[in-house]
Formats: sequence, structure tokens, C-alpha cells
Amino acid sequence: MNDVNPSTADWDLSDTEEQLAMQLDSLEPENEATAAPIETTNSSVDEAGVKFVVGGLLAGFEFMVKKVAKNPYLKVPEETGDALAEKLIPVLDKYDVGTPEFLDRWKEELELGMVFAGVCVGLYQQHVEIQKQLIAQAKTQEVTTSDNQGAESEKKAA
Repeated sequence: MNDVNPSTADWDLSDTEEQLAMQLDSLEPENEATAAPIETTNSSVDEAGVKFVVGGLLAGFEFMVKKVAKNPYLKVPEETGDALAEKLIPVLDKYDVGTPEFLDRWKEELELGMVFAGVCVGLYQQHVEIQKQLIAQAKTQEVTTSDNQGAESEKKAA
């Protein structure tokens, strides 16, 4: 009958191979009860957190580019954030980048602050757009009023 747990005891190994086999055996747990659980994901990075941060950064970048380029029609597509996050996660894993230990203590507060800042930026953008619309309306009414006054004065003069 075949042995379920094969060993190197019956193999004809060189001294170097035997030493390596002993080192390997010392690294393997004796039974499954003491074995460390296997991670189900390949990434040590919080994917949802990365997507959230990337989304916030892209929104800020979009806002800045709109102001610098003076073009309110520029828009970063939403799928860009997902694609960027998907490519960023392996890089973060490669360099073992994570939340610094000193920030772990305030993780929830930082997330709350980021969400609140996003709400504030959104409200500010709405305010700017409303102000532009009000200014445009005022200019339109001013032009219409001056045209009407000019037409009335021409009628009186004739």
C-alpha cells in the first residue's frame, strides 16, 4: 500500500540534498491542526479601500484639471478608477505597501474624514455651478432689459 505522506527516507540523496530535505521538513507543520490557514486571496491589500482612495484621488485630479484647463466639460470616466485600482493593487503588493502602522489607529476617522471631504467638494462644485447659472441669468435679464429700454426710447423719439 502507498504511503500517504511520502518521505525522503528511502531515497538515495547526496548530503546537500539531505540537508535541504531536512530544512524543508522543519518548515512544514507536523499536522494540519497546527498549520496556518491558507489565504484565499493573493493580495494583502484591501481592494475596496484601494478603489475608494483611487476614486477620491481621481475626483480631485478631475476637479484640478477642470480648473487649470478652464474646461468644465472634462470628465474622467468611472471605469478608469476601477482599471487604475486593478493595476495598482499588484504594485502595492510587490512593494509591500500598506497603511502605515501609526495610521492604523485612526483608520476609521481617516475614512470618515475622506468621505466628509468628498461631500464638501461635491457641495462646493454645486455652489460654483449655481453661481455661474445665476450670473448668466442676471446677464441675460440685463441684456433683455436694456434692449427693451432701448426699443421704448426709439419709439418715443419717433
